[in-house]
Amino acid sequence: MQTSRSDCVRVVAGVSSLSLLVVCMVISFAKPLVAQSAPGPLLAVTFHKGTNAYLYYFNGSAMGSPEHLMGSKHADEANIHELRGMVVTTPGTVLLVNAYKKDSKIVQYQGYCKSDKTIPSHGGNITIFSRDSLSHPYAIILSPAGDSYFVTNQDSSNVVRIDRVTGSTSIVPLPEISQPRGLAFDSLGRLWISMDTLNLVNVYDNVTWQIVASIPIHQPIFISFDPQRQWMLITNSHSTETLLYAINPSSFEIVKVFSNPNFQHGTGIASYQGQWFVLSQNTNMLFSIDLDQGTMTELGNVDANGGSPEGLAVLWC
Repeated sequence: MQTSRSDCVRVVAGVSSLSLLVVCMVISFAKPLVAQSAPGPLLAVTFHKGTNAYLYYFNGSAMGSPEHLMGSKHADEANIHELRGMVVTTPGTVLLVNAYKKDSKIVQYQGYCKSDKTIPSHGGNITIFSRDSLSHPYAIILSPAGDSYFVTNQDSSNVVRIDRVTGSTSIVPLPEISQPRGLAFDSLGRLWISMDTLNLVNVYDNVTWQIVASIPIHQPIFISFDPQRQWMLITNSHSTETLLYAINPSSFEIVKVFSNPNFQHGTGIASYQGQWFVLSQNTNMLFSIDLDQGTMTELGNVDANGGSPEGLAVLWC
């Protein structure tokens, strides 16, 4: 294993003998752009104590001023608080995880696009998609077949499958699971689940639901799949050394490890057209990730409501 270090980023090569060049990038911010009526994509961020998701327009070099995803009428109607993960199903439709223990639910918001395909519309409609079998849920993803959602439950230590059409729920029979956080499917349809209290990521067969592999990672949080490189990307929340891991799902080996002094307690991670973004909860920062160059670049602050950023999604029309 070869390691290169700099003050801004560290990259670790786990499977390649090629040396890696680590570049420390100088960041310059342009004049902030206004988020209203932005042509998308927009970065949506949820917050630990949040009652709404916030939108940030990013044009490659600057972040815009924050704007609410939903109008106050919609947010009040759904009684939203304690938001966590999100999943975008189709342009104009997003599902949000409401983690409040006394009112755990999945909220579906349709119609965030205006007729001219700008965001946000503050119109559309909002519905409670599901409450059944939910207990302090955290992350939500769409199944590979697109027919159901998978949601992690922290308090009941299980994963719920929700039929996308009927809304009916069932518990996925997963062994050795405890207070799950993030989850994602890889290219083979296997389900990856992070468990920060166990310092472990388990990989489950999608037919038998038996464990295929267990990968030790300190306090793993969100997981996402990069289809271009066939990597699994995992954030962690370790207080003294927060890292972003890239893992080869074929060998279950760590390919690269990213770090930055201001990347502390990693949470949500999302991509748009090959560009990756990740949140730092303790510093309220949003980062851009270049997986090929091995760099993490600070894009700006996302403490719009004074809360701690949790979920991240890219919205488009």
